[in-house]
Amino acid sequence: MISFRRYLHHLEKTIVLLSIVIIFVITFLITTTEFFKGYMEHNGPDIIHIDSFIYNIVLSPDNKHMAITYVEKGLSSIYIGNIDGTNIRLLTTQRPQGSQHRPLFLPEGSKILFLSDRSLLTCNIDGSNLKRVANLNLDREHSFFNFILSRDGKRILFISNPSQKAKPQSELHIMNADGSGQTKLTSFGEYITEAIFSPDMKKIYFLKSVFYGHYSPIAPSFSHAFDIFSINIDGSGLKQITHNKAYRMEGLSFVQDGKKLFYNDARSFKLIELDHPQEVRNINPSSEKTNISTTKNPKKAEDAMDLSRPLVSPDGKKIAFTAAVKEGLPNIRGRFQYEMFIMDMNARKVTQLTRLGFNSTARAFTPDSKRIIFANNVAWPRPQQINRWMIINTDGTDLHVIDMPTKDQCPSNKP
Repeated sequence: MISFRRYLHHLEKTIVLLSIVIIFVITFLITTTEFFKGYMEHNGPDIIHIDSFIYNIVLSPDNKHMAITYVEKGLSSIYIGNIDGTNIRLLTTQRPQGSQHRPLFLPEGSKILFLSDRSLLTCNIDGSNLKRVANLNLDREHSFFNFILSRDGKRILFISNPSQKAKPQSELHIMNADGSGQTKLTSFGEYITEAIFSPDMKKIYFLKSVFYGHYSPIAPSFSHAFDIFSINIDGSGLKQITHNKAYRMEGLSFVQDGKKLFYNDARSFKLIELDHPQEVRNINPSSEKTNISTTKNPKKAEDAMDLSRPLVSPDGKKIAFTAAVKEGLPNIRGRFQYEMFIMDMNARKVTQLTRLGFNSTARAFTPDSKRIIFANNVAWPRPQQINRWMIINTDGTDLHVIDMPTKDQCPSNKP
């Protein structure tokens, strides 16, 4: 009898403890859901579905024209116009089937290279002379999500990945600018997210993840364990540059006359000297003298910062990036406020470029590195959508706002 009473007593205690745990878990999940909802609402249209947004912006070498990928109801189109926002029009009326995206100006500035489904196309900036450069349909199970043009315009590097794989995988391909000589440089196995040509165009450097999953039971699966690799443009000499298995890497670029590699691991900026790749330098913006919010890290000397979307200027001397600001710390619903900053690589001087209360998305430096143009998709994901872009000097002065015209207001190029 006593044993049975003890059993009931222990059972009651267990039920109470389980109830407390269940209540805690439910509360935590609700709070976490609100947090991530708020976070995603301020981290760009690439994370959640919205009706329309400016996906990317590129500028011509002569600093006169720009091309915009504009996504509307799931279909992307390319618009071209003057950098001051005048004469905005559809790139071509000779629309290939499907979406058009990822435009790049060829070095001479008179032609544009872009993707359309599984084809790589080119045309004049007035929309004429539309040609297929390459059919990227190597097989129907692969998709091609990015391509890079060499500085001299002679070679094209692109990344492909299997469309039906649950675990992201990818491989690198290279070809001549006329579409000939397609060569596979790497095989499937891991996930390549970014790739760039070396300044002498003899090598390719790329970011590769070797782990796909999550470190927390409530977190979604993403690619982690990143390192930098290099390979010759003929596919030989594959080499691992770093051995960090970083949680995250992005923004791979050459800086300071091509002698150093830059990347962002979300908490700090990194510099690697190619002659001494084992020596990695932090080049964090100073949190004490800026409006950038930080998270105390007792295990490290420096505070952690949530840095994202780094962009190196064409002269390799400046970095534009997004960071959470101090007055925009998350409230109970998890809303963050992000602004754009710029840092001088030599002086380590940080300037806050925007005080607009939103996270700028697509952005590009002008070829002379003196101004930045960036997209502002306002009010998403609410029904009333305002899409516009802004131009600002790199010292934070002379901000110009240009609204994205509607399709009815945009004429088409006449080929």
